[in-house]
Amino acid sequence: MIRSRKIAIVIAVLVFVLAGVPLALRLLVSPNQFKPLLVRAAHEALGLDLAVEGDLTLSFFPRLAVTAGKTALKNPPGFPGDLVSFQSLRLEVDLGKLLEKRLDVNTLVLVSPVISLVRTEDGKANWEALSTLPAAAPGQTGQTGQTGPAAAGQTGPSGLESLTVQALSLTGATLTYDDRQSGQSIQITNAALTTGLVRFGEPVHLEAGLDFALGAPEAHGRVNFAANLNLAPQGPRLSLGDIAVKAKIFHELLPADGLELTMTGRAEYDAAASRATWDIALAEPGGAIVASNAAATLTPAGPTAEADFTLTEINPRALAAKFARPLPATRDASVLTRLEGQLHVSRAPDKTELRSTRLLLDKTTATLDLALTGKAPFELTGRIGADSLDLDAYAPPGPEAPKPAGAARPVQQSPAASLAALADSTGLARTRLDAAFGRLTASGLNLANVALTAEAKDGAVRILPATALFYGGNVHAEARAEIKNAAANVSLHCDGAQISLEPLSRDATGQAKLSGTAGFSADLTATGEGPKELLASLAGSAKFNLRRGAVFGVSITPESLQSIDALLGATRRDHPQAQTRYDSVSASFRLERGQARTSDIAVSAPPLSATGAGTIDLPQQRLDLKISAHPLSLVAVPIKITGPMDNPDVSLDAAAALEGVIAAPVDAAGAVIKVPGKAAKDALDALGGLGGLIGPKKK
Repeated sequence: MIRSRKIAIVIAVLVFVLAGVPLALRLLVSPNQFKPLLVRAAHEALGLDLAVEGDLTLSFFPRLAVTAGKTALKNPPGFPGDLVSFQSLRLEVDLGKLLEKRLDVNTLVLVSPVISLVRTEDGKANWEALSTLPAAAPGQTGQTGQTGPAAAGQTGPSGLESLTVQALSLTGATLTYDDRQSGQSIQITNAALTTGLVRFGEPVHLEAGLDFALGAPEAHGRVNFAANLNLAPQGPRLSLGDIAVKAKIFHELLPADGLELTMTGRAEYDAAASRATWDIALAEPGGAIVASNAAATLTPAGPTAEADFTLTEINPRALAAKFARPLPATRDASVLTRLEGQLHVSRAPDKTELRSTRLLLDKTTATLDLALTGKAPFELTGRIGADSLDLDAYAPPGPEAPKPAGAARPVQQSPAASLAALADSTGLARTRLDAAFGRLTASGLNLANVALTAEAKDGAVRILPATALFYGGNVHAEARAEIKNAAANVSLHCDGAQISLEPLSRDATGQAKLSGTAGFSADLTATGEGPKELLASLAGSAKFNLRRGAVFGVSITPESLQSIDALLGATRRDHPQAQTRYDSVSASFRLERGQARTSDIAVSAPPLSATGAGTIDLPQQRLDLKISAHPLSLVAVPIKITGPMDNPDVSLDAAAALEGVIAAPVDAAGAVIKVPGKAAKDALDALGGLGGLIGPKKK
């Protein structure tokens, strides 16, 4: 009985101590007395002011509990408002374990926290004060007097041997980021976070959700997030594994009901190095889109990053249609249906680089090596290319259907104005790109080993020496286009030599119409807002020559010049085996306001020859040429070629023929004496045929 009574007395004393002492502390000690200490500690540690507006409360039973009302960490000088604030905080810890240097947090609830990050126009950031905290000396930790292995063995902050949080809850959080230097802004609202058991060095499962709004480009949406988090005290270092993100994004270029995306992977952030790394796969409901492996570091000068992206095979046409943004129709409906590749991106404060290690568009293997340097306005330099590119396949399928009478036509911007607007919208001060194509097809014509350099600066676009193999020959071109008041001033120099005409004419017209080799050169200028205006203002000079070939399907002989019927019959091209061989064809032109005038057309096709002159109206696509044919150099047969370029009229120039009748007998007689045998007979026959040429015009 005496033993039992002693035990009861001991228990009563313990109850009195455990219940009375905390009660006495609550009555005698006000937690608000510690506010100045907290404010001073925050200023010494962070260099920032702490404002604790709400009351602090303290309770000891059944656990040590601390609650705080509205609290704010003020911005550094030069930044108005608060850096971090919250409406209320409740923290419950196990007092007994705390005495054992183990922090066991039963509950941590943070209500309506707000973080406001700002970068000014001159590049200063309000969070820099947090990233420039004094570092501990080598071999030291935050615990005074401890160094070396003993200190290194600590697994928790401030000398704690362990840290455990039974549950963490965050509700109504807001994060704003306003980069006034770049014009970018991010606003995160309605953020919530819950976790399971949190212990340093051990993974913890967390779930979160938030609403977001971006300022440039404008977009908004909802993100739900789940992952396993591991927080190590060294650094500290934050690791995220088994990331699962679901997002719904709204943007003016996306479908009206938004775009749903999922993301999986892992990530890590080292606070001491301000460095993040991640390995992420992004997908939309139809399948994977892109995977990335990247690392980024935040420096006072700005972010730096390295990333590798793998784009899985997608169908751009189907994907665009899914987003209610169908791609335009193309001549080849099978193009724009396959895109895949690998890209490497590197980012420095003043330079961004993009390089393809493999990029496949339809059947074309493309290469990219681009660099964007400086701050707005930027400079874009680099190289682009492809092994083989068929531009015709990506061209529109054909002319648009005629619009009904009276239907309103949309106002279209001129190509020059469009180019100027594009340059302004990109914010590029200068662009210089080298391009190389193994094979290039345009307008049915094939070029090989195409190489050129394009430069755009101060409203002017220049094509520096461009070279290519063109049907066995070589072509060279230089061009410049300067845009002023929505009009383009264009200059072009180009030349070519040893171009094989047989495959060229076959690709251009569908059948081989002539053979031989060709050369040309041109120096041209033009001014206008569009193709029609440019063609109407075309000026300069041009010349061409054809050597040692034949015109297929045509057989022009001295006999064919005896009458217009015979001439037209010889040029009808309905004799596949027929051909007219030539030694040379040449002409030079002076151009003014789209009119190409020539006075030196020369044809040598023994036993025939011809000379000519006239005008080609390029804007109207019409011919007005006079050709003087010379069979055996005896009699000049004057021929007129007039009308549309695609279907001209060929007829005898009667006035010129009458003038030639008087001189013809004398010339013919002299030629007969000089030309023996059958050649003389052919000449006389041709002379006699003049009577048949001087007649009504036949077509």
